[in-house]
Amino acid sequence: MINNKIVKLLIHQQGLIFNLLFVIYQLFLKQPLLQNLKLIHNHLYKNYLLAILFISISILEVLGYFIKLPNVQKRLLKHFIEKKEIVKVGGFATFSWMLHLVLGIILLMWTLESMGINIENIESEHDVFFMFAILLVIIKELIILFLILTFFSSSIEENKGKNISLDTSKNDDLKEWLGNFFIFIFSVISFTVSWDFITYLDSRILDKNVVLTLVNLVSASFLFFIFYLPSKMIFLLEEWALIELNEIQDKNLIYSYIFPLIIAIWQVWK
Repeated sequence: MINNKIVKLLIHQQGLIFNLLFVIYQLFLKQPLLQNLKLIHNHLYKNYLLAILFISISILEVLGYFIKLPNVQKRLLKHFIEKKEIVKVGGFATFSWMLHLVLGIILLMWTLESMGINIENIESEHDVFFMFAILLVIIKELIILFLILTFFSSSIEENKGKNISLDTSKNDDLKEWLGNFFIFIFSVISFTVSWDFITYLDSRILDKNVVLTLVNLVSASFLFFIFYLPSKMIFLLEEWALIELNEIQDKNLIYSYIFPLIIAIWQVWK
């Protein structure tokens, strides 16, 4: 049996754990997927199993949010009551969601490509199917946005006088890790079909011109965060709220993000 204190400790460090697991994936696990993406991109073959994988992880991500968010809400309400203040993350959540929507659409493009549908030259017979697929992605993303804004907008006033337990059981924490797993799988794969594939096709930061190298480095770092931050959106939002409540230090959060950035940049340096 897993010690309950260990489970609680891991829950409070899950953002850091996400970053470490992401690094492991980047170093050792992403290449098979990248190789398949390259073959699909060159229209060398169809891969229906990959299409099924992309569809499955999109559905599982939503399930992961349903599982995880009640625990996140309880943790934040506990901090709100102790600090006697409310942190509103609506604006930041909406911005993060917009970037997350971009990831969802990119993943949809790869799903269609895996099925042999050339998105650069969609035939009329696929028009309705394509529009329906886009609609499904938007509905899925709107569900996630609704869940986030619903759980993060809870305040002390809304829960005052209600007999609500803010403690999570060991079973709740273990369920949350299942939700984390679903979200993580979507995150790393969506990152691979976006940033990883873009840099895999044509990327080189190092240049004989030092100024150009610096420009490439800054541009690559910016692009990295554009794709990486929304891929771990729910973890980022909780960390943002805890920073606002002074529960975690800004610098500690920044350090945990530098490591994945260094690994990603190192892989496309030359």
